This record gives sequence, structure tokens and C-alpha cells, in this order.
Amino acid sequence: MSLVVSRKKKKRKRRIPNTKPGQEKSHAPAPKRSSHVIPNWAIALAWFLAAIPAAAVWYYWDKSKLGVVWCISATAVVVVFAITFHIHNDIVERAIAARKPISFGFLEPSDEQPLPATTGAGVVSLLLGNNLQILSRSANQRVFSRQGQSFLTIGSENGRIWLSTVVSDSQNQTVVRIIKNEFQVFPERAFNPTQPDPHSLLVRDATGTEVLRVRFLNPRRILIYGRFVLPDSRTIIVDDQGLHFPEGGGLTGLTLDMTAAPNAGAIAF
Repeated sequence: MSLVVSRKKKKRKRRIPNTKPGQEKSHAPAPKRSSHVIPNWAIALAWFLAAIPAAAVWYYWDKSKLGVVWCISATAVVVVFAITFHIHNDIVERAIAARKPISFGFLEPSDEQPLPATTGAGVVSLLLGNNLQILSRSANQRVFSRQGQSFLTIGSENGRIWLSTVVSDSQNQTVVRIIKNEFQVFPERAFNPTQPDPHSLLVRDATGTEVLRVRFLNPRRILIYGRFVLPDSRTIIVDDQGLHFPEGGGLTGLTLDMTAAPNAGAIAF
């Protein structure tokens, strides 16, 4: 049996449709913004047109003050348009880049914190912060789930691990969705994912607050910290004190032996 944590039901803000482990779907897309890049030839033409009245200034310099004023004014207007085109393209290109997934390779095991010799063969240890441990039969498991729907999944392939989840920032706003170590970006929220070494993944939000840390300590032990989004948009937190529930309270200072659980050790909310 999996560990089930009961809490009073609250009005749900929204739900994410049921998906298979490691294949969580994204929230409804944000309103579309203009994604059209102005062609380079149009920008070049604008600068060319700006050069014509600019050159005419020298022609009118000693002949007509009004002509000089009109030429300078026309040059200024066209230059403003050309600069605006550049700014527009820069904004669009940044938005397009922000929507592209950022993919990191699967994590390789380090050789840190080996399990005690008394731990059974084939048992995997999942550390949720420093004060909560789950023992499981396999590194392939739904770590957290709600009503049968996973929102934190770990998988192992060829001795390396991947993670699928949704992470929130320090303001409890969704910042990034991760599917098998590929970061699916939410453009309206800034975030900074890094892989400091082959064994770790790290994510910080726009304020620099750490919102996810995963380390593959050794082939049988995985460490996780983070802020994870439930299907109903609430957030649970894993830190040095253990697991914190959205309504308050949590789990800490425990080792949960889930090796006999039929679903490979999920904590169900």
C-alpha cells in the first residue's frame, strides 16, 4: 500500500488532465503575442530611406532653412521607425527562444552517501531533504501522486535517472514543467535551470531562490529538494525539514519503507 495523506478538500483552481508517468501535460497556453519577425530587408530599407533626407540636409544647408528642418525631421522619423523595428525583432526573438525546451541529459550516479550494509539488495533510497527517506524497490517510481495522477516521477534508464514534475517559484506560481529532464518553459515566468555536474539538476526562480535540486548520490540513492505543483495548483515543499503540506504540517524525521507497495512507493495526497 502506498502512503496516503488525507486533507480536507478545498475548492480547486484547475486540474491537469490525467497522464502517464513521465508524460505530464502542460497548463493552458498563455495568450498569444505577436511572433512575427520583421524581415532584414525591411529594416535595411528603413535605414536607406533615413539616409536620403539626411544627405539632402547638405543640399539645403545654405539654400533653405525650411528645407533643412524638413530633412532633419524626416530623417528623425525614419530613424525612429528603424530603431523600433530592431527592438521589436529583439523582443520577438527572445520570446521565441524562451518557448524552446531546454534539455539536459539523464543524470549519472555519483559515489556519495552509500546505503548501510544492512539495507536489502535492490532497495533504493529516496531522500526528501535531509530528514525524510523513502525506501523503494526501484528507482522507477511515482514519488508523489494525487487521485492516481503523478506530479513527481523518477525513472531510470541504463543506470541513469530522469525526473518529470512541475515546479513553482517562491511566490507559488508555476515556473517550469520538466519532462524527462527536458524543461518546458512558461514564458511569463523567469527561471534559471543548470546542470552543475553530471549528477545534479538545479533550478532557481527570477529572485534567485532555489526551487529544485536533484542529485543522483549513488546508484541506489537520490536526493530531492523542491517546490512541486499538485494537479489542483497547490504547492508542496521539500526542504531540510522534510515534506511540507499546503495546508500546514508535514512529514519529517522518518524512514518510510515502501518496498512492499504495489505502485513502487508513491506518497498519495
